[in-house]
Amino acid sequence: MDWRVKTLSKHSHATGKPLVADQKVVSYLYKSEEGELMRSDILEEEAENFTPSGAVVGWWGHTIKDIESETEARQAILNTTEELFLSLFEADEEGGQSEESDILKYLLALILERKRILKPIARTGNANSATYLFRKTETEYEVPNVDVSPQTLLGVQEQLQLII
Repeated sequence: MDWRVKTLSKHSHATGKPLVADQKVVSYLYKSEEGELMRSDILEEEAENFTPSGAVVGWWGHTIKDIESETEARQAILNTTEELFLSLFEADEEGGQSEESDILKYLLALILERKRILKPIARTGNANSATYLFRKTETEYEVPNVDVSPQTLLGVQEQLQLII
């Protein structure tokens, strides 16, 4: 499984227009036909007419900002992490569940639990999943427990840092 995912692009994947501060952007994470995890960034107004060239694993919207302070940068990363986590569940409702999305849900849940955004409230009897409470909306999410091997974690670590 290849987890090479690039950071925010400087140009829209749909039209090639430059992405600059204060523009609203939609980022798609999808699996290509070759099985690679890919990222495409497009302007929000281009989203209606854009179809990624693979199975969508998740997506999130954000505004490009001139980040002047480290605190703002951390908050932006945290917001992106939250949005990606929530979009993975939206993709499930649309039939987009995959092994990659389960791994991402699990890892993002751990990150958000550490930041006290998610609160663990229950583990199922067979330990196949855990229920988390998303504190902002009081919504419960069932997160699959995934056996993440050291190899998988090393492979995902760098790419997650680029995504979030």
